[in-house]
Amino acid sequence: MPGRVDASGALLLIQYDGADSPAQSLVCRSLCAHTASEVFATSDAADGEALMQARRMALPALERCGDTLLDDLAVPITQLPRMLRDIDAIAVRYGVRIATFGHLGDGNLHPTIIFDAADAASRELARQAFDAMVGRCIALGGSLTGEHGVGCLKSEHLPSMVCAAELDVMRRIKAAFDPHNILNPGRGL
Repeated sequence: MPGRVDASGALLLIQYDGADSPAQSLVCRSLCAHTASEVFATSDAADGEALMQARRMALPALERCGDTLLDDLAVPITQLPRMLRDIDAIAVRYGVRIATFGHLGDGNLHPTIIFDAADAASRELARQAFDAMVGRCIALGGSLTGEHGVGCLKSEHLPSMVCAAELDVMRRIKAAFDPHNILNPGRGL
């Protein structure tokens, strides 16, 4: 099994459920043909678990590098390459480090900005980069709510994604379930 990835720009983990199939071999051959520096396949449960642990440890590893601002975006699968390039360009434009992990099968990305929360300028650049990523996601036909909801940081972007009538329906649903505004008061809707 391969060791730690030191100089890679990316690590792609593909997990299949079920028995080995010709499709798995095709994917491995395709990856090799498209500049993958290393391809490792296993049907061993322990090896598979070790590989998936790398994905689960992505955020804890990034948190060791500094403060993190984690985003949750989803774009159409056909737009993934474009969104990943745009995230790289945003990192350069704002002078921040952004590491992206996610679930490529459904277009869900977690670009994570590494910054210094104690430094006002660093916080501002992180926020600008965050907003730029949200804007690009929406422009590419994506959603600013990949799997975790809008939240405080993205509530100002919601009108860019849904129309006024949809926002009104959301507010009425919130009012029906929370008429006294005791659930998350002052947040989002």
